[in-house]
Amino acid sequence: MDFKRQNNVDVNPGMSSMTDLVFLMLIFFILLATQVSTGLNVNLPKAQGSVGGASQITVGIDPESNFFIGNEPVAREELEVKLQALLADKEPDKKMIILKADEMAPTGATIGIVGMAKVNEWKIMVQTKNAK
Repeated sequence: MDFKRQNNVDVNPGMSSMTDLVFLMLIFFILLATQVSTGLNVNLPKAQGSVGGASQITVGIDPESNFFIGNEPVAREELEVKLQALLADKEPDKKMIILKADEMAPTGATIGIVGMAKVNEWKIMVQTKNAK
């Protein structure tokens, strides 16, 4: 007598559940991609949180690339020398400047200050409006 099993078990996994999973992931990433900003509509500076303390030095930049230390106007060429003099007597971990750049200030002027801080090993923070 030839007895054979009537129920053959397929040991290969089915792909239908895998395709469902891939389809759901595709929908998720498409929806996520529509929510991500492309970076073109930048409206800075607004943020939550604040930085306090009277020991920091504030460097301001207006829309016409005029520089200020506190409220005192400073020429671009003299800015680094004046900041070095103001920060010379501070401990290395307390050498901090707060960059207060206008929304319409040129990016080159802002990046110049950030580069200056990096070269001189100063900490730098960007002051922003509260986003309330």
